[in-house]
Amino acid sequence: MGSVKRLTCLVGGDFSGYPQFLKRYALDLRLTGYIESLQDGRIEVIAEGHEKDLQRFLHWIQRGNPASRPRILDTQWSESTGLQGYHLH
Repeated sequence: MGSVKRLTCLVGGDFSGYPQFLKRYALDLRLTGYIESLQDGRIEVIAEGHEKDLQRFLHWIQRGNPASRPRILDTQWSESTGLQGYHLH
């Protein structure tokens, strides 16, 4: 099914309902990780799972929901660290 990886995205823009939207897709794809709101208004999206599922998730990170206008500022790929669950911080 492919290797297990970690995707880290730093996202800027308007986020009305965006974290909850992404969490739903992360859970649908059986990804683990979290979304953290940063003090400067950006969010950090961390997800771990199979690479093909992470690619699908990246599409939803870029697309956003109808009320959001996300802008990916940075994307990094690395090895999974074994996160459990998917959380909003």
